Amino acid sequence: MLRSSPKVVDLVLTDVMMPFLDGFGLLKEIRSRDETRTLPVIMLSARAGEEASSEGLAEGADDYLIKPFTARELLSRVASHLKMARMRMEAANTEHTLRMEVHEVRERLERILASIQDAVVSLDSRLRYVFVNSNAAILLGAKKEGTHRIT
Repeated sequence: MLRSSPKVVDLVLTDVMMPFLDGFGLLKEIRSRDETRTLPVIMLSARAGEEASSEGLAEGADDYLIKPFTARELLSRVASHLKMARMRMEAANTEHTLRMEVHEVRERLERILASIQDAVVSLDSRLRYVFVNSNAAILLGAKKEGTHRIT
């Protein structure tokens, strides 16, 4: 059973055939938890054939290696998945930073527009109100709460 703790694992390498909890059960458990959902999982199996590897990938494995394999092939795949995981993490961090910056700029813009003495209204492409300052709300007869928002 997986414990809820800080991430200390970068990749899981598991055999399909294991006692108690097989590789597919482990994979399901890993994918069911938010903190491990994106953890790269490479499954190993003696089951050869396209159907076996398709099943592993369909279940959510990132890779499926059929025994026997060389150490070079295993190391190459592990390195590749670690690199991809690192790139995904960097992209997620960049996205988070950009979203925070957009949020800060949006709040600053709303404060500026709210302070303008003229009536200011902003509409989206479907002509729905996305921002109404206080003076525009008075002119439109709108309720004050919920009228100041840029989306």
